[in-house]
Amino acid sequence: MSDPQAQKIAGNSAPEQVWKLLSDFVERKIQLRAYELYELRNRAGGSAEQDWRQAEAEVLGQSILAPLRRRRRN
Repeated sequence: MSDPQAQKIAGNSAPEQVWKLLSDFVERKIQLRAYELYELRNRAGGSAEQDWRQAEAEVLGQSILAPLRRRRRN
């Protein structure tokens, strides 16, 4: 049987910690891809928001976490 106290670490349950780690990982991948898109434009002016949205679509399109991320964000 699982001890509820053993699941608590720094005030978060184990599932919450896993979600945070995975969410942070996906967020970092989006950041890196958005920066790549900016560099592909030779760092020319453009829309950072557009780069972010494109990167997010690309990364989430490849991620099994996409439905969970969208649901948690809403």
